[in-house]
Amino acid sequence: MEKTIHKKWFLILNPTSGNFKVKNKIDHLKDQFKKNDISIEFAITKYKKHDFELTQDALKKGFRKFICIGGDGTLHYVVNGIMQQNKVATHTIKIAVMPVGTGNDWVKTYGIPKNIKKVISIIKNEKTIEQDIGKIKIEGIQQPFYFNNIAGIGFDGLVVKNHHKFKKIGSISYLLSTLFSYNKYKDNTIEIEFNKQKFTTSLFLLSVGICKYSGGGMQLTNYNDHQNGYFDITIIKEIDFNTILKSISKVFKGNIVNIKEFNFYKTNSLSINYKGYKPYIQADGELLGKGNCTVNIINNALQFVIS
Repeated sequence: MEKTIHKKWFLILNPTSGNFKVKNKIDHLKDQFKKNDISIEFAITKYKKHDFELTQDALKKGFRKFICIGGDGTLHYVVNGIMQQNKVATHTIKIAVMPVGTGNDWVKTYGIPKNIKKVISIIKNEKTIEQDIGKIKIEGIQQPFYFNNIAGIGFDGLVVKNHHKFKKIGSISYLLSTLFSYNKYKDNTIEIEFNKQKFTTSLFLLSVGICKYSGGGMQLTNYNDHQNGYFDITIIKEIDFNTILKSISKVFKGNIVNIKEFNFYKTNSLSINYKGYKPYIQADGELLGKGNCTVNIINNALQFVIS
């Protein structure tokens, strides 16, 4: 007997997002969905990566439409719950986002507001766009990771590792973690291969982008398109602290093309091998681990609900 495909939305709420403010709005949220005739099944995360498990369980039950209420981390684990299964074609699945987290970087590319009523109106209209998804395979880890926004290797990974120290401060927490992490980071040497080229270089930071913003609104890549089948790559080989301070306003405004330390490329896949110690790898603001890795793009992998 064929499994019934639900018309309901499966709503996953992370009550720890937005410094615990969201848990006080649960009854209001339910009331707003009911007023707009949007049928939902409600689930609340109870521990780290629970959103991943809830997503996979919902897929097995026949749900194909998901609403994430949380930050970039919640969306990251819902995306991974979808991508790390092979029973349902991912391009048939829809994801909507109500941003209440610390960074909320993915929604900035699409201009999705924080206002609850406006987001519910967006969900009701159900306008979608297909978006590329990145896939990271780290040596020694069997299961690949997926990302919907931006991944980072090197200094970027260390910033994410230290971010918990500042998270309660709010939207500037990534900036504070950046400044704090500079003296903790050791430059490394990597062998990188993409676009049929292989070269060895010193590495401070490598950003692999699909969308536009990361780190609380920073623009570290020369963003072009989120569905063209290519990553926007930024490699910073070396950079001193004074240049970082002078570049902060440009990074937040997106005026980075004239910063001489930033090198820009486009590719649909790359492989990275470390010559020294193994720096941290992050994706969508979530720490993945360390190790040699490959990164590939999956064109138009998922449908996202946008304004």
